[in-house]
Amino acid sequence: MQVDLHCHSTASDGALTPDALVALAAERGADLLAITDHDTAAGCRALPARLPVAFLPGIELSCRWRDRTLHVLGLGIDPEAAILRAAEAHQRALRFERAERIAARLAARGVPAPLEGALAQANGAAPGRVHFARHLVACGFAADEAQAFRRHLGDGRDCAVPVAWPALETAVAWIRAAGGEAVLAHPARSRLAGETLRQLAADFAASGGSGLEVVCGAQPPAVTRRLAALCRATGLAASCGSDFHHPAQHWLPFGRTGLPADLKPIWERRQATWA
Repeated sequence: MQVDLHCHSTASDGALTPDALVALAAERGADLLAITDHDTAAGCRALPARLPVAFLPGIELSCRWRDRTLHVLGLGIDPEAAILRAAEAHQRALRFERAERIAARLAARGVPAPLEGALAQANGAAPGRVHFARHLVACGFAADEAQAFRRHLGDGRDCAVPVAWPALETAVAWIRAAGGEAVLAHPARSRLAGETLRQLAADFAASGGSGLEVVCGAQPPAVTRRLAALCRATGLAASCGSDFHHPAQHWLPFGRTGLPADLKPIWERRQATWA
């Protein structure tokens, strides 16, 4: 199977509308797709009932574990669930609070209309750091988004601000209450290793988490092997996705990811809910 259970649309910080994202996935031969926008399921709600690929509604929630920001995917959620709507409202408020603080720091450094620019880039979505990065590029304060993060917006930079995201256990509880499977997203990017990463996976499983993203985009085979071993050790199901944001990311195999053959795929738990 060709599966992609991690991608983003214009409902958060992706470049393609949900319809265009689904069409591209079908064009690339995807058998199963989940749209997992940051802290919102609005992209899933915007889709028609009939789609050219099997589909799982999803979301990617920001949360905290031991003072680290992490992301948890919710797969097979009910986008209309009241608990999910409340969670989205909570996350949206945090994103706007952060945006105002980032804008104040950028304005102090001479960036023109930073909040207005980020909101324009977001086009109705809750503003994230990438929208500020796009504004910095548009007004000549950075050559590209990567430079904007390196100079100003990345973790530890002068315009990055902390966010009081909900605890990992809370994010998992929201997903489960909305009928979904909670999957720990791109654990290799958490900069955790060894016993600390194993403890994270154990805590995640203990809180009700269902799966681990073993493959995320283009990653070294050694990373896949390490995460596959962690998956086996914890008993978590395995997931995979591209973390696709825009077509210029040529190195990401959007719609065509897969897993080591011996792992238990997360989608086998959700087959009855495929559209």
